[in-house]
Amino acid sequence: MKSFFIFTASIYLAWTGSAWAQNKPGSPSISLQFKSTPVIGGPVNGVAKFSDIHSPAQDSNAHSMNLVLRHQMRHISKDFKNGKITKIQAQTAWENLKNIRKQELGFFKQNGKKEITAGQKSQLTAALNQNSSI
Repeated sequence: MKSFFIFTASIYLAWTGSAWAQNKPGSPSISLQFKSTPVIGGPVNGVAKFSDIHSPAQDSNAHSMNLVLRHQMRHISKDFKNGKITKIQAQTAWENLKNIRKQELGFFKQNGKKEITAGQKSQLTAALNQNSSI
């Protein structure tokens, strides 16, 4: 009798346990808040320069440079897909961005931390602005 009860209980638990396994656990709700900065002046000839995208008081120098790098990457891809620039122009712009990123990584190594100085930022900004005119 005892073994029959255990057998019946195990069948019941196995049967209802499979239904319990199908329930999805509740996912935690994540609320992301983004700070947006107004663009003053807007892009020139459809290309945003460093000063159009970023406010200097908002973030660290390294973070602000990476925002502009990512923006130019998206812009190059979009312009190439839309036929606004040729394949050679896109490749040239990508190579310039790679060189700018390498220079930024060199500055990190030189400073001994993942940050750049104001002078280094102005050098990178000039290179990015020149790349945006391609």
